Amino acid sequence: MIDVIAGALQGIVAGALSSSDLGGYLSPNDVEVEVRDFGPHDHHSNVLEIVVEANQLPERFQSLDHGRERIVRALNAMLVARWGIKFWVWVRLSPGSFGEGQGL
Repeated sequence: MIDVIAGALQGIVAGALSSSDLGGYLSPNDVEVEVRDFGPHDHHSNVLEIVVEANQLPERFQSLDHGRERIVRALNAMLVARWGIKFWVWVRLSPGSFGEGQGL
């Protein structure tokens, strides 16, 4: 189930947060999903907590609530309707710079 959710999140987040700003387009492959188990000291009322971090671009910032609502609607259709999972979504935008090496 977690693999299904993580895989779907890539496309959901890319569609919700893409913008026409320079460098603002996101493909599902641009979105990384990390899954962590709750620890024994965590206190929460949700089964799944989703934190999205993205570069703060002008258009993305202006449509932040709309993007978050799109993510929540898509996850409601999948998580609540299919599995009855309670969740929350927190979208955080900040200045950032990303680079990666080519490897061998």
